[in-house]
Amino acid sequence: MERQEVFRDPQRLPDFFEQNLVDPARVVKVFTDDPQAHIKVFYYQYLKLCFEINNEKSEELVHKIEELINNPTFQFIFYQEDDPNIFNDTQAKAFISEFFGELSSGEYTILEAINKYPIMDIIMVHFFRTLMILMDKTESLDNFVPRDDLLGFLCPFFGIDVEVHDNCVKYVDTDVFVFDESERSVYMAYINVTEEN
Repeated sequence: MERQEVFRDPQRLPDFFEQNLVDPARVVKVFTDDPQAHIKVFYYQYLKLCFEINNEKSEELVHKIEELINNPTFQFIFYQEDDPNIFNDTQAKAFISEFFGELSSGEYTILEAINKYPIMDIIMVHFFRTLMILMDKTESLDNFVPRDDLLGFLCPFFGIDVEVHDNCVKYVDTDVFVFDESERSVYMAYINVTEEN
């Protein structure tokens, strides 16, 4: 049985993409009816900035997450029904440390690593959700947080540059682009830059 990718390819593209980011190396992913959509895009571009792009912010951004998970007052929040043998604070923090070690090897792209270790999608979402709950920016793990509220907290907190224009978002340092067709239909796009293109 073929494993489903964590970040899914869209079965259709909105008309918006007929005129924007038109490039043969374009990659588009879609999140449908997913309250974590913008958190997933945020953590993806964050990891991309940390481990795939040679940027002056990279080391500082890695350190910020390591500092949080090493802070005893930061305790992961999980669902009551989650298996406590897997989803607990100690294990989640260990998962992040090990995942960062894997990413720093450069063996996998961020998407490849997330698909290889899909539990990290859950852990990264819970990391940012927990932070928002602890900072009184949201009340639960699975509500739809308005995009501008979410970015208005996470971007300044971590020092991420972002440009917002109506239903479009551009992460400046990674060129990750987001198009909100609606709150429940979110597209992430970027140009897959390789030596060939």
